[in-house]
Amino acid sequence: MSSLLISERSLKFILNMNQSTNVDFVLNDSQWHPYKPSIEIEALSAIRIKEKSSLMEIQKLKVNFNLLSIFQGVFIESLYAKGMDFIIYPSSGEDQTNLNDLRFYIASVKNLRIEEFSIKNFKTNSSVLKGELSSMAYQPGGSKLKFFAQNKTGGY
Repeated sequence: MSSLLISERSLKFILNMNQSTNVDFVLNDSQWHPYKPSIEIEALSAIRIKEKSSLMEIQKLKVNFNLLSIFQGVFIESLYAKGMDFIIYPSSGEDQTNLNDLRFYIASVKNLRIEEFSIKNFKTNSSVLKGELSSMAYQPGGSKLKFFAQNKTGGY
């Protein structure tokens, strides 16, 4: 399992199993460990296949896995990103962007730090919301969440 997580080819295969998005990345470094492998990615992008438009872009991503904690619901020991942009599109009623699914992915990360995140409007390519996000789990059931954001008019 550890070897699969640090291989660029296998990671691209796993991340692209979802038929609605295409994930591409540039692997910078990887460290093999029997149960705590890690990867460093220079840039990652997720593109909607149907619309051929960008959905997410991440710069300087570092992920540390913990294979022993997978049955406790914590697959990722720590996730650090220098920058992360989510691009949102105006909904056409039935085809809405649902960010609630991200909660599942974030909940499986023990320690999360995103230095600069932004939610951008596709039409104007401007940030609707930007800031930083971090979440640290200290013990089972206890965590500390920090969310700091500023909207496009300057309000916090």
